[in-house]
Amino acid sequence: MSDSAIAKLVVVVGIGAVVLGAVTLRSRWAEHPKGATPQAESAAQTTQAPVPVTEEHPATTPVAKPTVTQADRIALLEAAAAGDQGKVEALFAKGVNLDGTLQSAAKSGSAALVGWLLAHGVSAQEDEDLSVPPLLVADEHDAVVSLLLAKGAHEPTLAKAVAAGAPRAVTRLLGKGASAGATSPEGEPVLVIALRDAAGPKRRAIVESLLKAGADVNLKYDDETPLSLAVTDAALHAASDEKAGDRPVDVVTRLVAAHAKVDADVLVNALATEEERRGALLDTLLSGTLDRAATARAITAAADRHDPASIKKLAAKGVTWSALDPQVRPPLATAIVASDVPMVRALLDAGAPTDKLGENGDSALLAAVAAAAGDSEEALRVVRVLLEHGASPNKRGLDGRTALFAAAQQGGETLVALLVAKGARVDDAVDGMSPYEIADSRGYDAVTRVLKARGAKVRKAHD
Repeated sequence: MSDSAIAKLVVVVGIGAVVLGAVTLRSRWAEHPKGATPQAESAAQTTQAPVPVTEEHPATTPVAKPTVTQADRIALLEAAAAGDQGKVEALFAKGVNLDGTLQSAAKSGSAALVGWLLAHGVSAQEDEDLSVPPLLVADEHDAVVSLLLAKGAHEPTLAKAVAAGAPRAVTRLLGKGASAGATSPEGEPVLVIALRDAAGPKRRAIVESLLKAGADVNLKYDDETPLSLAVTDAALHAASDEKAGDRPVDVVTRLVAAHAKVDADVLVNALATEEERRGALLDTLLSGTLDRAATARAITAAADRHDPASIKKLAAKGVTWSALDPQVRPPLATAIVASDVPMVRALLDAGAPTDKLGENGDSALLAAVAAAAGDSEEALRVVRVLLEHGASPNKRGLDGRTALFAAAQQGGETLVALLVAKGARVDDAVDGMSPYEIADSRGYDAVTRVLKARGAKVRKAHD
């Protein structure tokens, strides 16, 4: 290129730059107020108020979220328990985590709230490891239960449902094939669990479902039977606030009707019931299937409690007196020693044997004579009661003595007169010595006079 051509190109470029600068300057003046300069505008920007955040002017820095507090967490659980879906949603919007809310929501019975929680990430299997998982907490709320099962909740074991007092779950599980003979992981039968842990109408419903499904009413666990547990509960708790049908005594009635065996322990436990309820409980038990030794042992317990009314009820069912332990002092012997006239009469009316009181015991009459050595009125009354019930005054005891000989030996004038009046033979001797002679040898003149007046042969001792 020639020098002249280069010179022309420089001139053209220079003119273009001037034109471009002018255009740019005009544009700047159009954007700024009259008299303002870019430097002045920059300074003004450092002092003017910030532009409000609007859709046209979005914020240039992120807005901090509200802080979630422990109080918010508590409020969420309370709202879930109350079934307050609106408050739950508001707290969730604030950022409160929904974990752990399913059980509370299930208990509220609100299927809508439970459905909302499941739709927002809460698992239908949440808290299934708890002793009372959401599915059992919601047992009375069919809609909630159906929803949880439809969304994947697992059915609990029958033992878990029984322990939770969830009768509808129990019925559902039995309908699905669960065995009424199922046990807990520790081996405790579900019927025992129901009687131990449930109460009121829930216990009634669970027990009825288990019995209907074939639960063994006579099983034994830890030395207890279902009936013994029910009787103990009835003995300890009046439960006056429970409706007829749901009371402990009503559970006893159901078990007896299901052919639960009534053994001695059950009857003895029943005797511990308060007097106002004892009679009805005994009547229920005595209407069932009784073990052979049950009434005899129970009568012993009733005698210890000084309970003639219960003895009468027990005796009406029949008593196998031979079932008593011969090594243990029988109740009649205890009553005689205590000069307990009402108890002696009740036991005799019940058929208590009088010939021998225990394996090494003497006859009832001889025991009564020994107790009446001091001629106490109560002891004498016991002797009268025994004689009225057929005790023979001439029957000899273990050592060969008769009741009259023993009375004469003790010096009991009134007792001797009573025995003679009831047919005691005045001259029946023991080891060659008559009642008159034993009294005379001991100087009991009043006794010898009575015997003499009754026809005793008067001989000197050792004649």
